[in-house]
Amino acid sequence: MCRENAALIAAQIDVAFREQAYPAGPLVADTYDDEGITDYFTGKPWTAHSPEALRQRESALCFFSDEAFCYFLPAYMHAVLLTPERADVIVDVLQAVLLPPKADLSRPAFARKWQRFSPAQKQVIVLFLLAIRAETSSDAALVALAADAGLAI
Repeated sequence: MCRENAALIAAQIDVAFREQAYPAGPLVADTYDDEGITDYFTGKPWTAHSPEALRQRESALCFFSDEAFCYFLPAYMHAVLLTPERADVIVDVLQAVLLPPKADLSRPAFARKWQRFSPAQKQVIVLFLLAIRAETSSDAALVALAADAGLAI
């Protein structure tokens, strides 16, 4: 992916997530050990995280509550787009959590998160996934997301 396209998509992410409210509830879903995720993310806006810090906490994408996932997601997408050499495995984790299992948007764990996004946010998520498509292994899932976001691919 060229840097210009990455920067354009990052700017679209900024616009789509600009008004996203900080999570009101707990940042982490029920777990016995959140690996320091709550301490690190509490009180910090999604724009305040370096790619290195996110890389060290890529597991947060699996532990976040649905509300926190939707709030902090743009930080991780930024890291992959703007500093792919430092984002490392974040791209793999993002694909795992953003593509619906078996291309089925109604799967409960996926649907709970996906339904929280605005139409503009859904569209920019699909654009992000298209931008990293070379690594995306599940085209059927991406086509299903695009259709739900009102995009034809």
